[in-house]
Amino acid sequence: MTRHLHEPANALLYRALDLAPEERQRFIAGACEGEPELLELVRSLLARIDVLDEFIEAPLEALLPVPAQPGPATVIAARLDEMVGDWRVLRDLGGDGIDAMLLAERGDGAAHQAGTLKIALAGGQYGDTLARFQRARQRLSNLDHPAIARPIDAGISTDGRPFFVMERNAGVPIGQHCAKAAQGLDGRIALFAQVCRAVHYAHQHLVIHCDLAPANIVIESDGALKLLGFGLVGDHGGGSNGPGEAGAWQPAPLFASPEQLAGQSLSTSADIYALGAVLYALVSGRSPNAVEATGIISTRARPAPIKPSEAVSQAFERHYPALPELAADDLLRPSLDLARQLRGGLDDIILKAVDLDPARRYASADALAGDLERFLARAPLAAAAPGVDRVGPLPRRCFVATAMAALAAGSLVAVTVAALWHAREADQARAAAEQRAAPA
Repeated sequence: MTRHLHEPANALLYRALDLAPEERQRFIAGACEGEPELLELVRSLLARIDVLDEFIEAPLEALLPVPAQPGPATVIAARLDEMVGDWRVLRDLGGDGIDAMLLAERGDGAAHQAGTLKIALAGGQYGDTLARFQRARQRLSNLDHPAIARPIDAGISTDGRPFFVMERNAGVPIGQHCAKAAQGLDGRIALFAQVCRAVHYAHQHLVIHCDLAPANIVIESDGALKLLGFGLVGDHGGGSNGPGEAGAWQPAPLFASPEQLAGQSLSTSADIYALGAVLYALVSGRSPNAVEATGIISTRARPAPIKPSEAVSQAFERHYPALPELAADDLLRPSLDLARQLRGGLDDIILKAVDLDPARRYASADALAGDLERFLARAPLAAAAPGVDRVGPLPRRCFVATAMAALAAGSLVAVTVAALWHAREADQARAAAEQRAAPA
C-alpha cells in the first residue's frame, strides 16, 4: 500500500469514527468511490481499531469493580421526541458516560428555539448530581460575553434527573464561513483572535472548554461569533469545567491536546493547544495531530507537529487533499504560495500554541490573541525564536515601497560615485595645468 495514502486515509478514518457503527462502511464506500486502494486502507484501519476495542476495552470493563452507588440509580437513555421539561429531544449529541448531551427544541408552544440540553444519565438519588448541575449552571451564568453561548433554562425531569439548556443559535462552523466568504489569511487571523479573547474570558472565570473544534465555533447569519459547548464537558471532580480530571469525554481527536487524549488532568493549556490546532487547520487545511505510519491513532511518543508551511508543501508535492470538512475551501488548496505565506511568523505562532509540552505553550489565550494581532500589525512576535526579530509578512504595497526605496538608494549611490569621479578628474586636470604653467 502506498505511503502517500496514509494522510487522506487517516482523515477519513477520523470522520468515520464520529459516525454510528452501522453508518461507517457506507460513509467510507462513498468517500473512496473510484479509489480502491484508499478504500482498502481505510477499511483495514477501521478493522484494526475495532479489534483493539474488543481486545482492550472489554477485559478492562470486566476486571474493574462496579462502584457502589447510593440509591437505585439507573441509566436512562434519551428517546427521540421525549419531553425534558419544556424541551423536545431531537437527537443525541454524545456524552461522557455520566451525562448526555442532546439537541433539543422548545416544545411548549413558545417561539421556536433550539438548544443543547445536558442531562444526568442516572435516575434516582445519585450522590451530588443535583449540586454539581447547580454549580455548573451558576458558573456558566456568570459568563457574560457576547461570543459565548449562555444557559437559557434548567430544571428537573419527570424522572428526577437535573438538566440545563445552553443556547444554540443558527450559524455555520468557522471553516465553512471562511470558505464561503473566500476569506484570506489576514481575515481568518483577525476572526480567530476574537475566538481567543472569548476563550480567555471563560478561563478568567475558571471555565475551560475541553472540546474546542471548528464545529463548536460558529458564525451567525449577522456575522457574530459564537462559541458553543462551554459547560457541556467534564465537571465530575468538583468544579464546573475548572482545572481537573479529563473525565470520560472523548474530544475531537484532530484538535485535542496530547494530555487530554492520554486521559491526564487538564488545565487551560489544553484549550490553548486546541486553539492552535483549529488555527492550524484554518490556515493550512491540515491537522497538527500526527498519526503513526501504521495508521493507529497513538497518544504515546507523539512526534512534534511540523510547521504548517511544511505540511502544505508536503501536501502540494504528494497531492494530499485538505481535511474533508475543509476540502471546499479554495484558499486551502495546497500550493507553494500558501506555504510561503505561512512561513515565518504564522509557523512560529501556531507551533508555540501546539507544543507537546504545556509549559512551552502560550501562558494564556489572551497571549495567543496578542501575537496574532501583532502579526497583523507586522510587529515583533512573542513566539519568535530567541535572537530572531520575527514580524508578520509585509503587504504587497510594502514590497513595492521597499523596492522603490532600494532603487532610489541605489541611484543616490551611483550619483555620489559619479560626482566623486568627476571631482577627481577635475583635480588631476588642474594639477597638470599648473605644472605646465610653472617656469622651467
